[in-house]
Amino acid sequence: MNPDDVHKLPLDHPARLLMIAHKRLSSAHPISNGTKSVVVAAYGDYVVRLMNVPTMTTNVVSPLWVDLHDAFNDRSLDGAGCNDLLEAITAVEDFLAEAKIRNAEASQT
Repeated sequence: MNPDDVHKLPLDHPARLLMIAHKRLSSAHPISNGTKSVVVAAYGDYVVRLMNVPTMTTNVVSPLWVDLHDAFNDRSLDGAGCNDLLEAITAVEDFLAEAKIRNAEASQT
């Protein structure tokens, strides 16, 4: 995807949300191990995050990581290592759909 095309997408399109988060990631403050994290989107307590793992930390972990996080229980529900933005878009699409479902189910109880 061409970064110039992002502004043509609907405001809530997963690719647009990811590209905005990816831009914000560069200016995010790292935690002690050098990992940076930003929120892509949230539905209630279910948060989709984009993380950048420093390559010097490990060669096993992909440089981009997309995480579905349960903020209420402060735990990761699922995650996907991504080698590029196209892989990350797919992960964001999947996790946003899951976050919407989980939030809807939580709202019904």
